[in-house]
Amino acid sequence: MRKKKKILRPTIESQRWPGENTLATVRQLNTRCVARLAAQPHEDATLSALWAQVDARACERAGRCPVLLIDLNFQRPEWRQRASQRSAVPLPDGASALDTEGVVSLVREILMDARTIGRTMPRALNLIFGMASPVTATIIQMGVPEIDRIAAEEGRHLKARWSESRSFWKGLLRAAIGTDDQALANVHLHCLQLLGSEVVLPLT
Repeated sequence: MRKKKKILRPTIESQRWPGENTLATVRQLNTRCVARLAAQPHEDATLSALWAQVDARACERAGRCPVLLIDLNFQRPEWRQRASQRSAVPLPDGASALDTEGVVSLVREILMDARTIGRTMPRALNLIFGMASPVTATIIQMGVPEIDRIAAEEGRHLKARWSESRSFWKGLLRAAIGTDDQALANVHLHCLQLLGSEVVLPLT
């Protein structure tokens, strides 16, 4: 009686995504920013009530979003180009939603992390930081003195990403305050959809 031949099935080894550390960096930045935003006054009554319930645990949960939740005109190459020029006058923009205390160090950390990531994984930076490719190309060429200057002079432009999307922030805050991980995952999908709309229809 012939023995049946064993069918050898190929084994697929699990591999870690090279950009995994980038996600960890974004989560840390998000957590810090959400904590700052929670301390600010908010005009929208519903959102204000939700922000009032944000504690350290909620900041950590909100910070898990796979996209940077703060923006420094990362979709506006012309603004970033002018900001990188020492003698340029910044393009007009709204005031920062964050208070001035600590903003300079936060902006500096964002730009330093962006420069480091962009030099090795520019596409990951474009996605996770929600950054236009020309902006990435500009940032990775910046020196430390230039980053320090921009952080000091342009920090007032820092703002919450998609601040005009009330549904996104309401969903994020409710999921962060609560315990439903599926609700949080749904918010992650929402933020990726918003990011995709910026790529298809860039902000002008």
